[in-house]
Amino acid sequence: MRNVRAMMSGGGVRVLVFDASGSFVREFGSPGEGPGEFKWPTGFAVMRDGTMVVKDFGHRGYQLFDANGEFQRMVRGVQGWNTLLADPRGGGVFTGDLPAVTGRSRTYTTSGQATPADPPTSRPVLYLDFAGEEVRTDTVVEGWLPPRSDQDIDVPQDIRGSGNARALGAAMSGLLSPPPILEPPLLAGVLPDGSIVHSDSSAYALKITPPDAGEVARVIRRPLRPEPVTDAIKREYQERRNVGRGGLFYPEVPVLRSLSTTWGGRIWVQRRGDQPGSDGPIDVVASVGHYLGTFATDATTMPDAFGPNGLAAFIEFDEFDVASVVVRRLPGTVR
Repeated sequence: MRNVRAMMSGGGVRVLVFDASGSFVREFGSPGEGPGEFKWPTGFAVMRDGTMVVKDFGHRGYQLFDANGEFQRMVRGVQGWNTLLADPRGGGVFTGDLPAVTGRSRTYTTSGQATPADPPTSRPVLYLDFAGEEVRTDTVVEGWLPPRSDQDIDVPQDIRGSGNARALGAAMSGLLSPPPILEPPLLAGVLPDGSIVHSDSSAYALKITPPDAGEVARVIRRPLRPEPVTDAIKREYQERRNVGRGGLFYPEVPVLRSLSTTWGGRIWVQRRGDQPGSDGPIDVVASVGHYLGTFATDATTMPDAFGPNGLAAFIEFDEFDVASVVVRRLPGTVR
């Protein structure tokens, strides 16, 4: 697979493709109503055979392109949030789902109309099958849903990835900053056999669900305990986001902030830093449970994408906030 990383360009609504050295290869896509044109792109994934998937909310579907950027077909229906995790086996992607309104629930039809739904009881990880003309959805993991107050506050949720990817995703989606919220995130990654590894609590617990199993088969833990949320932590968290009082706060500060998986099956998890909203060290764990080591805080950022043969891509910004793609080859033990 040549395309280690491709990223959406928010201003021009294009896809930029880079090779394994980080050099620019091509771009494709433009705004429009027709097949292969983007109306409101909000999500992106690259399959291992080079197939590229663009979630286009404006077209109410997923556009599929080959490795050369040629439009293949449209799969109708939009499901879940905007982060797409490619299935290593091909044929579909994984995504997260949670109605965004506390105390009220809603679902979206293929026409984009919001309809009432039952209050959520979990934060599911969904599998989106692209075999037919319309997307077929299956729940593969039922993530734990933290209890919340009765406040009617919009709280967007996601299967959270690395920092730069989140920033680009927010920019291209045109999303506003959510209200202050500090609770255990739903983090997820996909292992080479299609298993899902996820974290849904404030503790250091990585739960692995095999393909088609429907339930967690094993849990990888480390003896790192979350700390209580104090009034001082609440104030600091609000100040960092330049907001007034209010927000939602779980009683504990989650240990983990982000999670990703390599093509070789290593699990990278980033712990919180010294402050509740800051990044800390990154642990690397084998899918069988062995702890392999830790990158100290600021030793590296979480890669924005992993590729074959130990390649990892990072989206970096210069002093003028111009993005570039840097590709590095990882040491053998952390691939």
